[in-house]
Amino acid sequence: MLYAEALENLWSNFEAENGTVRDQSMALINIRYDTDILNLLVYSQLKITVRADVIEFD
Repeated sequence: MLYAEALENLWSNFEAENGTVRDQSMALINIRYDTDILNLLVYSQLKITVRADVIEFD
């Protein structure tokens, strides 16, 4: 679930900087994800960061 949300945020951030991606052939390459986990006895926090390169096909 968190990984899917991170990918969605990646596309949202890309569209915010470069405009919409409708009717374009694009792909994510070099996908890398990092996790940061904080575990305490009664509390856990998980953070996922996704990074990728976006390429456009002509």
